[in-house]
Amino acid sequence: ETNTNNSGMVGVYSVYDGSVTLAGTPDTAGEYKISVVVTDTQGRTAQSNELTFKIYDLEKTTLKEQIENKNLWRDMSGDGEYSFEMEPWKITIFGGENETVTVPEDLVAWYGSHVSGTYGELGTSIPWSKDPDPAQTLIIPEGCELTFVNMDIMSNVRIIVYGKINLLDTSVNGLIEVKNGGTFSMNYNNGEITHGSCINGQVRLEDGSTILWS
Repeated sequence: ETNTNNSGMVGVYSVYDGSVTLAGTPDTAGEYKISVVVTDTQGRTAQSNELTFKIYDLEKTTLKEQIENKNLWRDMSGDGEYSFEMEPWKITIFGGENETVTVPEDLVAWYGSHVSGTYGELGTSIPWSKDPDPAQTLIIPEGCELTFVNMDIMSNVRIIVYGKINLLDTSVNGLIEVKNGGTFSMNYNNGEITHGSCINGQVRLEDGSTILWS
């Protein structure tokens, strides 16, 4: 038995691997406490601890609000370097003026997940064209050195780079504009060449920009 606290979801417990699967369409966005009660063939029961299950309304959740939520930041080194643990895994609305958001300078990593093959999804899609004009803008300011990890960045997203951007196991379907003094790299991790990132859109380099390519 799975207690889903009126979330509108139905829980199924697997006796084979101990996993709990939630299915259905949630009634209302919010935080729900989920627990499992197991009863064996002799009538003995055990109840798990409660875990928090968060349901988001994607039509009201904005990137600006989420990226400024310090509860979603993780201190990586103790010296002022932080990662953004993207939540929810899919964000379609940027917020801000004209759907434009600037990344905080002290963020150095943006995780869609910590598992290769499981990706966070940012932005919306537009029909492919030879000269895309994305309507959602993400600005990497001067002084910011940001690495995207396990992300799928959609075609309606324009990333303007004044600082540094690096892609690890990340696909970009929109447009990256690297300004004078900015740096773009992909598949680089602490000086080592990795794999997994791809550009399905465009990278535009201004005079004075730098590119590092594997």
